[in-house]
Amino acid sequence: MKNPCDRIPSDLVPAIRSGGAGNTLLGLFSLAILISISCIAGISQTKMNSSGNLTHDYWGTPPLNLASNPMPDANRFMTDSMKMQDNLKLFKALNAERHKEMTSDTKKLLALANRLKAETDQTANAPLSMEAVRQLELIEKLAHSVREKMKASVVN
Repeated sequence: MKNPCDRIPSDLVPAIRSGGAGNTLLGLFSLAILISISCIAGISQTKMNSSGNLTHDYWGTPPLNLASNPMPDANRFMTDSMKMQDNLKLFKALNAERHKEMTSDTKKLLALANRLKAETDQTANAPLSMEAVRQLELIEKLAHSVREKMKASVVN
């Protein structure tokens, strides 16, 4: 394969290989264009607010709120740990209250079911009365309530 430099006159080959004056000017011109583009881009991102101060628009992303990521300090860690302890106490109290409600509802449910069973045993083959149907609906509501309370628990 032929060398591409064979077609260039021999007196220009050393200047091209050493990067002669033409390449230096081209390099400086390219550098000047790059610098001017970056300055233009920087100016377009700078705006003035109503008080006359410069503000920067960093590609349309809003600035972070300083309160969203505060600097760590010992007082904040202390208050956070105290809040966590208070929350744990509150969660335990709410779970204890929920447990008491479940226990009382279960006792009511058992009493209603036993009473309905006693009534239906007395009238073995007779159809259910309206009172028995109302008791069944009440038992069903109470059972759903107990089931939901068993599913739910207060956690952090």
